[in-house]
Amino acid sequence: MALTNFSSLTFLHLTKCGLFGKFPTAIFQLSKLENLRLDGNYGLTGSLPEFHFGNPLKALSVANTNFSDEFPASFGLLSSLKYFEVRNCHFSGLLSSLLSNLTDLTYFNIWYNYFKGSRAPFFINLLQLTVIGLSFSQFTFSEIPSVASLTNFHVLDHCFNHITGQFPSWLSNLTQLIIFNINNFLHNQDQLSILDLSYNNIDGQIPKWVLKMSANLCALFLVDNYLTGFEESSCVIPSGLLILDLSLNFLTGSLPIPPCSMLIYMVGENKFNGGIPPQFCNMNSPQILDLSHNNLTGIIPQCFGNLIGNKLKVIKLGHDNLQGKLPRSVASCKILEHLDLGNNQIKDTFPSWLGVLSQLKIFILHFNGFYGVISAPRSDILFPKRRIIDRSHNEFVGPLPMDYFKRWNVMANLDGESTTYLHADFNLFLNNFLVPFQVTYSMAITNKGKEMEYTKILKIYTVIDLSCNKFAGEIPEVVATLKRLQLLNLSHNMLIGPIPPALGDLIKH
Repeated sequence: MALTNFSSLTFLHLTKCGLFGKFPTAIFQLSKLENLRLDGNYGLTGSLPEFHFGNPLKALSVANTNFSDEFPASFGLLSSLKYFEVRNCHFSGLLSSLLSNLTDLTYFNIWYNYFKGSRAPFFINLLQLTVIGLSFSQFTFSEIPSVASLTNFHVLDHCFNHITGQFPSWLSNLTQLIIFNINNFLHNQDQLSILDLSYNNIDGQIPKWVLKMSANLCALFLVDNYLTGFEESSCVIPSGLLILDLSLNFLTGSLPIPPCSMLIYMVGENKFNGGIPPQFCNMNSPQILDLSHNNLTGIIPQCFGNLIGNKLKVIKLGHDNLQGKLPRSVASCKILEHLDLGNNQIKDTFPSWLGVLSQLKIFILHFNGFYGVISAPRSDILFPKRRIIDRSHNEFVGPLPMDYFKRWNVMANLDGESTTYLHADFNLFLNNFLVPFQVTYSMAITNKGKEMEYTKILKIYTVIDLSCNKFAGEIPEVVATLKRLQLLNLSHNMLIGPIPPALGDLIKH
């Protein structure tokens, strides 16, 4: 039976169901439907229909879908609407002035779309609003639009638009403001809990007041600027900070010391040097640790896998100069999904003991000094979700690891969503406010002497790269059973014998 026949339907949640194709517009117009969520269905297309007066919708989300087109003029007739989210879609055009009629609206998020306009925003008279997300669109304002009249206001997210003018005096009156994210402005606001100044042209050193500006500051994002260091030579991050992202800058010196409470620590693609300080072992429950693409030296701390309440999903230590052996304690990171140790000077045997990490999807060891025979696994449960396997440019010898090929079930299963990307989702409670946080996985793979950077990785993309080692013997037939395999590189080894004819069948899938 079609959903449009459910005339009494009031609540419909189809979040992350793998839906695709065009969504029926008639469902939006069901006479009693109050709550509709379609978010997370990347293959789903459609547009918002014309709405009639008295439509009962209170919550509507099509975030992270392929919905597109302009908002209909009748959108302003949704007088009961409280929650509206269309982030990461393909909507465009001007926002209708009728939106100012949505007086019950409390949450409005249109990130990552193609809206434009320069007139005073619709939201200045919507007194119930607590969250406004307008980032990554094409709005042009001659000043930051005032939200001073919104007494319940918590979140203003306005980065990646085109705003000029003075820093607004009204901002200091917003005593409940939790997130202020705006492009082209830098100011000391002692009420802030989250500060995002990413993707600007800020240069020089990070001043003392940025870290000490507020006792409530729990997240700081300064991604992709031209920052070179800290005003304080020895930087210790304040104890209240939970998230720090300084990626893609030119920061030098020693790594800033994280507090025990740190959840997400990302400083990749800078110029930090020296060793990993022992204070990193004091973190209670880190979830992401990215120290990659720096000039770090020394050994990987033995404590990484023993961190209290281990919730690590991501460890990125690639493109540094780390030495020694891989700590066995990493096997205690039970929910680890992404482990990148590539481009270091680690000398060790193959870490088959990491096979117990059932959630591991990306495992990169390339350009190190791993050596020896990859012996048969001791367990049937061995890297069952592995999608990216890169052991290239090491010193492995012996036959290709046939027994491992047999256990890589993900690569043998043709089912999967080709339009979704590998990522980690986090729901963080910052000062009693729920903030969704997503990290999209990335990687670099060397092919034919050239390093290819993947800023996003499709879930269906699977890789085995064992090139530039000293593997010997024949190519096992079992490789041909990995029907989802997208890239297989066995070059620059000492292999002999015929190429298995069954490998040709992989081209058909």
